[in-house]
Order: sequence, then structure tokens, then C-alpha cells
Amino acid sequence: MLELYGQKKNTKFSSTLAFESLERTRNFDMITNKVSSIFNDAQETYYIPAGRSMLTLLANSRSIIKSEDDNVNLDLITKRFMLQIDTLAGAFSEGIGGVHKRYPGSESNLDINKISKLLIGFLKGDFRYENGREYFIINEDSRIPINFASSGQQEILWLLNQLYVLLLKNEKVFVIIEEPEAHLYPCLQKDVIEFISYFMNKTESTVFITTHSPYILTSINTLYCAGKTVREFPQRLDAVSRIVGEHVAIFPETLSAFKIEPEGNVIDLCDNEMDEINTELIDEVSDLVSQKYMDLYWLQERERDVPNGEKEE
Repeated sequence: MLELYGQKKNTKFSSTLAFESLERTRNFDMITNKVSSIFNDAQETYYIPAGRSMLTLLANSRSIIKSEDDNVNLDLITKRFMLQIDTLAGAFSEGIGGVHKRYPGSESNLDINKISKLLIGFLKGDFRYENGREYFIINEDSRIPINFASSGQQEILWLLNQLYVLLLKNEKVFVIIEEPEAHLYPCLQKDVIEFISYFMNKTESTVFITTHSPYILTSINTLYCAGKTVREFPQRLDAVSRIVGEHVAIFPETLSAFKIEPEGNVIDLCDNEMDEINTELIDEVSDLVSQKYMDLYWLQERERDVPNGEKEE
């Protein structure tokens, strides 16, 4: 908020920029309600933006998000994500394993112990909010303030935490997630996609993902294959669950995937003939690198075949 000071010391006047923020908020709510009415869809929408490591740290500066009159230069979507972090943090006062106590009845259809241990494994430590401070608890004698955690931990922390709370509330929502792969090893990318799919199936929610990662698409392809298998051979549900896990299959009628070209063209990535996502359309660099590698390999082979003292034209 822009602040102007008069001649008299400590006299402060707020500029009209503060009202711009309030007006933007009112317009946002009005448009949201209107669109929901048009499409007869009252589901709450949650936006989990990219750059979560920076936003996680920024959200902990309570003075930045303390009132509606501040943050004139922050877009409303980013601000709401930060406010969500600030609102949910208190639920983690007893760590991830204690969050369910804030949401009675969540144990009825969830294995709380299994899920909390899964999330702690993803994060390589428990997460706890104490006295306005956030920590990763590695063991009884080691706790790391969130600002000293790895970028990968910071990136997925509130992606996982927010989905977990919605899961405990059994809330059917529309979630938009930007780049869930950011700063994560391929194996953890797979784990995150499986958790997102689990959340989606248990709450009957819709998830929209933007990604640049072929590992994300490959992981989705595997769950898509699991869904097709269950659809075609329902008697093999238990066998499929043993392979990929329970409640993570993605069924054909629920999936769509597209690639946006630099010039604006939109390509459907769902290959109807192969009945899978065409990951090659987003991973063309692998083909390019492989081709260069093979060119170098055959160059070496040709040189080895040339007699000593002779040169290949």
C-alpha cells in the first residue's frame, strides 16, 4: 500500500490505491460467482501456483498479508494462495500426523496413519507449525526452519498439505496445479502424481495440471493404463491395486491432455490408436539427444574401422 505523510509528524494518509485492491477482490468474487452460475458448478476452485518455494517463505511474513488493504501489487490468485497457507498452518501444530484431529470424521474413509507417513516420506521429515514458526522435523533432536529446507521440500510442502486438508474434509473441488515437478527428482514426481490421483479419486475432484515434465506424463500414462485395465477387466482390480496402489488409477473417460505450441496451436496428446498419452510430443529433446549420441557412436565405430594411417574422406 502506498502511504503518504503530511507535514505533521506521524500523520499518515492512505492513497486511493488501497481501494483498488478492495475493488479487485469484489470483482474477482463477482466474476467467480457469475461463471459458477453459468456452468451450474458451485465447486470451490483452488489455484496452486508455480514458484511455491518463494511463496511459502513470503506467506510467513504475516505483515505482508495482514489486511485486504495491502498487497496492491500482488495478483489476487497469488495472494489467496498465501492466505490459504497462513490459514492452514495452525492445523499442523502436532505435525502431519495430527492434522486429522481438526477434521472429525475423516478417519472413516481414510487410512490416516498410512497417508501421513506417506507425506512425511515425500518431505523427508515431518512438518510442524509452532509459535508462528514452521519446521521440518527430521528426528527428535533435529528440526530445520522452513527457510533452510531444500527448494524441493519448499515446492511440494503446501501442494501436499493443501490437498491433504481437502482430503480430510472430503471436499469436492477444482484444483489447478502449476508445475508439480518443480525441483523434484523423477521418482518423487511419480509419487506426487500418485497422491494427486488418490486425492482426485477419493474426493471426486477435478485437477488441472500444467507441466513441462515427461516424467509427469509417463506417470500419468501408467495410472491411465491401470484405469483402462480395470475398466476392461474389473475382476483384476486387486491385482492392479497391488501394482500401482489403491485408488490411484485414472480412468479413460476422466482424462484429457493437450500441448500448446509456441505459435498458439493446441495439440491433443491422447493417442486414440495407442490409447495412451503421446509423451514423445512433449519430450522431443530426448529423441534429439539420442540421435546426437548415436551419430557420435557411429563416428567412433567408423574411425576404428579405418586402417592405420588412412583417413576417411
